[in-house]
Amino acid sequence: GNLLLWQAEEESDWFKEQLNLVPSLWVEYESLTNEVIKHRWLASRFAVQQVSQQTPLELFKDQAGRPYLGVERKPLSLSHCEGFVAAIYADVSVGIDVERISSRVQKIKNYFMQDEELDLLGEENEALILAWSAKESIYKWFGEKYLGYKSQLCIRSIDFMGQAMEIEINTKDHNLIQPVFFRQDSEKVLTWTVGDIGGSGSSSS
Repeated sequence: GNLLLWQAEEESDWFKEQLNLVPSLWVEYESLTNEVIKHRWLASRFAVQQVSQQTPLELFKDQAGRPYLGVERKPLSLSHCEGFVAAIYADVSVGIDVERISSRVQKIKNYFMQDEELDLLGEENEALILAWSAKESIYKWFGEKYLGYKSQLCIRSIDFMGQAMEIEINTKDHNLIQPVFFRQDSEKVLTWTVGDIGGSGSSSS
């Protein structure tokens, strides 16, 4: 698949000049009222256009709210945070997330982290944001609305040198181990995962 992380410093008018969208997407854009949201919308569509090379760009959403590209229904995932947008596009299911590192994650760590995960990663802001972002990517990849970040997703291993981890997914219909890849610096973390659901991860008993 193709992946892009973009530092979205350009003005909205610049993105408008770069974008070639189907008319229905411009209608969606004009329906937005908040200027910050409109800028993020433009930046994220620009990221999709760059990774997919599709012109004019045509996006749809499935019943779970996951975006896909054009009539071919090519899997796609988007993310944005303050100053950055990310997009990933492939022939199989994908999930991507970008997050700013912040101490706010400390307030919610017990809602998405199991004790064994805290033992594995520690409780520094960077580690907790990484864990949250990885589970966000899995959530987008898996496409099931009611997926418990603490009860159904568990980080089983992490390789900081190889910048990858394995997350176990336990639902009524699935028991999978799925790899998540990451890049991290002092201000942000990027995570992503790619693969057929049920086909790419190894089943565990």
